[in-house]
Amino acid sequence: KAMMKGYGEVLKKANLVNITGEIAIMKNSITAFCDTNSNSQLIVTWGASCIGLSSQKLLLDPSKIKPGMVIVGFKENGYRCNGGGFHTELILREYGPEIGKIFQNSEALAYIKKLTVPSISYAKTVCRIIGWGEDGSVGEPIVKVHGIAHITGGGIWGKFGELLPKGIGAILDNMPIPPEVLLQAQEMSFAHPDIELSDKAAYSTFHGGPGMLLVVDDKKAAQKLCDEASNDGIEGEIIGSTDDSGVLKIVSRFQKTPGNVLFEVLK
Repeated sequence: KAMMKGYGEVLKKANLVNITGEIAIMKNSITAFCDTNSNSQLIVTWGASCIGLSSQKLLLDPSKIKPGMVIVGFKENGYRCNGGGFHTELILREYGPEIGKIFQNSEALAYIKKLTVPSISYAKTVCRIIGWGEDGSVGEPIVKVHGIAHITGGGIWGKFGELLPKGIGAILDNMPIPPEVLLQAQEMSFAHPDIELSDKAAYSTFHGGPGMLLVVDDKKAAQKLCDEASNDGIEGEIIGSTDDSGVLKIVSRFQKTPGNVLFEVLK
C-alpha cells in the first residue's frame, strides 16, 4: 500500500499515468532495503509493456543530422533511476552493510532521500513540439527536431552516441552542473577505489546533468525549443553542437577532472 501510494504521488506530481516499464536485473535490487526477513514483508518486481501506433509524418530521422547543428539539453534534478545498483552498492559500503544500521544513520537517510527525487518526464513537451496534439491528432511541428536521445542506461556516450550518423561527432562544451546527488555519490566513491566513479564513467552510468538531448538546426530553433519546454517547467539550454569529427567530446563538469575534455570515437 505504501509503495503504490508513493508511486501514485509521483505520477500525480508529473501529471502522468504510467502503463509502461521494464524489469532491471541488478546485483542489489532497489528493494534490498525492504528485506527485513519478515514473513509479512512484500518484495516486489514489476514490469509492463505497451504497444502503440505512430504517424510516419512525425517520425524523426537522425540520418539528417549534419555538422554545425545545435544540441539542446533538458535538465534533470535527480539521478533518473539509472545506475541504481551503483547507489545501492555505495550505500552498503559507506554506511552498511547492516540494513538496520543504515536506517538509524541520519547521514545515510539524507543521501537516500536525494535518490527519491522523481525523474522529470519530457513526454508531454516533446510530443507537442514535434506535432502531436493532446488528443492524438497530427499537426505541424513547432520546432524541427532531427534527433532525440533519452539519456537512460548507457548515458550520453551510449544513447546520444548511437543517435549520430556515421562520421558525425559532437562537442558538448556547455554541460549543466550535475545534480547534487551525483556529485556527492562521486565524492563518496573516492573512498572505495574498486567502485570509484570516474568522470567518464559518470557520463555513462548516469546522465551527468541533462536527461534528454535534442538536435535542431540552429540557435533560433534551439531558443524556441527551450521556450516551449519552459512552459512546462522544464529547463532547457544549448549544451553543444555537432561536427564532422566522428568523435563525441564532453567537457566534464564532474569533480575528478573538471574542465577536461573527455572523448570517445564513435563507430
